Amino acid sequence: MRSELWNRTRRPAQIPPDAPTWYVRGGRGSGKTRTGSEALAEWIRQYDTGDGDWAVIAPTFSDARDICMEGESGLLRSLIGMYDPVRWNRSMGQLHLRNGATVFTDGADDGALRIQGKNLRGAWCDEVGLWRISTKDGHRLGARDDALEVKAWDESIQFAVRKEPGLLVVTGTPKRGHILVRRLINDSLVIKTHMTMADNRANLLPARIDALTAKYGDTALGRQELGGEYVDEIEGALWLVAQIDASRLTETPRLTRIIVAVDPPGGATECGIVVVGMIAGQCPCGDTNLPHAAVLEDRSLFPSGPNHWAAEAINAYHDHTADRVVGEINYGGDMVMNTIANLDGSVHTGTVRATRGKILRAEPIAGLYGDPARSETWTRSRVHHIGRLPELEDEMLAFSQEEAGLWSPNRLDALVWAITELDIAATRPMTSNVAAVTSARIR
Repeated sequence: MRSELWNRTRRPAQIPPDAPTWYVRGGRGSGKTRTGSEALAEWIRQYDTGDGDWAVIAPTFSDARDICMEGESGLLRSLIGMYDPVRWNRSMGQLHLRNGATVFTDGADDGALRIQGKNLRGAWCDEVGLWRISTKDGHRLGARDDALEVKAWDESIQFAVRKEPGLLVVTGTPKRGHILVRRLINDSLVIKTHMTMADNRANLLPARIDALTAKYGDTALGRQELGGEYVDEIEGALWLVAQIDASRLTETPRLTRIIVAVDPPGGATECGIVVVGMIAGQCPCGDTNLPHAAVLEDRSLFPSGPNHWAAEAINAYHDHTADRVVGEINYGGDMVMNTIANLDGSVHTGTVRATRGKILRAEPIAGLYGDPARSETWTRSRVHHIGRLPELEDEMLAFSQEEAGLWSPNRLDALVWAITELDIAATRPMTSNVAAVTSARIR
């Protein structure tokens, strides 16, 4: 039985405590997802009465379905054997149990509205550091924590979990500056468990752990992503969490130019591949008619060789019908162009030239997002992320003068090259009459 094997092999940190709310924060690959699914499966088997339902909430509905339910460490596998479900309705995100109860899945991006009004015995809340933050009435992003809320937690889960035993297991990497992560850590009634990637070394590829540790070491990003530490806003950081959130868009506007930028890997690191487009006409944010950019996708990856990352850049070029693939001329630009040309001669390529020095070349791009010290400038940002780009944003939030000499931000560098190529820093007004598609801003 899978559950019996889990009980024999789990680490002490993965055993649920006797507490209503358990927060498991951990680095990548630390076993936190498996811990969440096994804890919920154990509770479902223990409280087999059919009276009262359960829920699984993740950053998005697809995350809850694909990772938390159907994934390698998901609930469906955790329930195999001792408690086989009757039916899994994938389209509805509902797992029907043989005792008549249901496990509902939902995403925090819409406030987890599907579970409002449910009588839940408990829930598993995954990757809460990526849950959408919104503002209370009359406030805007960038305000104090007491003006912000996480609707999925504050308006849905807290009211829906209202039947015995009333248990919550909360898992995720503790993303910096996230108000829900900060609240959970500071809540004396919440039992906290801390796990690291190294704790789960026996189940991971040692070479990958060594490569990540060698790159990030004791940097702020490494302490968060590998060590599962909570690192609040970094002094001197070029970007803040709420600053990026303030101008985020949920839908892609109409675009005039699209650039795929590549920052090739140096040693055992990932290759930065970021796609950015120039917004056609006046930006949907309505703030200004100056040029604005939309960050569409982060396709960065750990490559197995030059042909691997070049093929991914080519795929991004064709998938987005991009105008050009670029690399910075002083940082491997010629290699990028030559490798891509050898694989696909139809791809338009070019190089950009940016100021040398990581901080110097990033600062002008950071300035387009507004001033981190002045929240009133954030909603006038000229760069908008489409949806959430967690790994790219992690690099942005961790980058400061102090960190600049410790590691190479490949994803961030690719972002810099793309926006540099688009040249949206120009102060000339937009003259295009092309109407942009209306796009909803996350508030």
